[in-house]
Amino acid sequence: MESLSESAKLLYAQLLSQLLHASAPSGRGLSFVGKKIRGGTHWYLQLTVGARKTQHYLGPDTEEIRDLIQKEKALWQKAKPDIASRERLVAMLSSGGAQTVGGAEARVFELLERAGVFLVGGVLVGSHAFSVYGNMLGVRWDAETTRTQDVDLAADRHVRIAVADKPIRLKDALIKSDMGFVEVPALDRKAPSTKFRIMGRELSVDILTPMIGRTSNKPVHLTAFNTYAEPVRFLDYVMEDAQQAALITKAGILVNVPAPARYAFHKLVTSQRRPAAFQVKGSKDIRQAEQLFIVLAQDRPGDLRLAPTGQISTATPGRRRDALLRSPRSAQRGSAEGYFRWKMIRKTGTDLFPAPQKRLDPHVNNQGGHLIMAKFLIEVPHEADEIACAEAVKLLLTTGSHFLTNADWGCLGGEHKAWLVLEIGSKEEALALLPVAYRSRAKVVPLNKFTVQQMDEVLGRKGR
Repeated sequence: MESLSESAKLLYAQLLSQLLHASAPSGRGLSFVGKKIRGGTHWYLQLTVGARKTQHYLGPDTEEIRDLIQKEKALWQKAKPDIASRERLVAMLSSGGAQTVGGAEARVFELLERAGVFLVGGVLVGSHAFSVYGNMLGVRWDAETTRTQDVDLAADRHVRIAVADKPIRLKDALIKSDMGFVEVPALDRKAPSTKFRIMGRELSVDILTPMIGRTSNKPVHLTAFNTYAEPVRFLDYVMEDAQQAALITKAGILVNVPAPARYAFHKLVTSQRRPAAFQVKGSKDIRQAEQLFIVLAQDRPGDLRLAPTGQISTATPGRRRDALLRSPRSAQRGSAEGYFRWKMIRKTGTDLFPAPQKRLDPHVNNQGGHLIMAKFLIEVPHEADEIACAEAVKLLLTTGSHFLTNADWGCLGGEHKAWLVLEIGSKEEALALLPVAYRSRAKVVPLNKFTVQQMDEVLGRKGR
């Protein structure tokens, strides 16, 4: 594992910003086709992926349809300079050592993007998500931890249907492409497939969804994707705080990935739940978690503090993550987190999860107090104009910790600031939650409560 250069980190931030603020659709692979049918002209939108072309009916030739077509073409023309700029950024990132995607894998991600999978909430998980984290966090991972032939795509069974109440036909998009995708039969021949593989190659797409309630391997139908998904335990935890990120290929592709800290904890769990036959994958899970923990502990320790507070849906609702991270290997040490903490202290001499600082709780007897997390008010100001407001809100919602998505804003009242209250280990960890651009201007205020008894004691010492 090695750090990327500062210039590469800046290039990635620029690419992500351009993808998030794209001014117009690219129109790549799209065209309008007119057909003569029974003496009249009818218009179709044609989508081209590789050698495969599909057409979608728009309507008969009318002035309204022609106006819409011309407006859409104008938008495509407007997007060309932005696309060229992003292609240059991708080329420079590749030269700078960033983790890139090429060949057939790039075509698969382009296919998923055009199908609208990421637009409606599909989340990239597995080793491809781990590769994305390297560019997000400014590091290049060890090669053996990113090598994979599987594209793991996760979606909630309740994901919304985005466009005109029509589902994304993911299965059709894969099989009808010219890439040679076929369905991989399930072990139970009566069950529908949740995996698609390119004939003659190991490259595959796996569709996953959270396992809710009792343990079951029965495929779950995803209405929004019009296909079936394999249920996976604890996947709801890792999907809870999905974030947008840039995939380094072509002109960049905007994807959704889990929060890095949640992904690391999830890998820690799955590594110890895999059967012996998958020991190699379990070892890879551990190495991915280890590298993520080391980077996050150094650069974003607050994310590690906050990620374990999420709940995981199980057959017994209400249990917290720490109570669920149990496994044969970690039982003697209390949890998988405890096992990994013990392993990392032995390996590096560093405790990535130190105990929270001890402070007095004013609600109890002050002899000894309680071990509790400190509470902080964070105030984040920004410039007082509409564009600055929109950029600040979008940046915190899309690239910050899940705590930032619950911030309160004063812009409509004339106070161009965001506020949030959270419990965390220290002021430094609170600042680390913010995007880098806002840390220098942010104010972090420790909060506490008082009792009447304490105030009487103060006033008594002052003779009042």
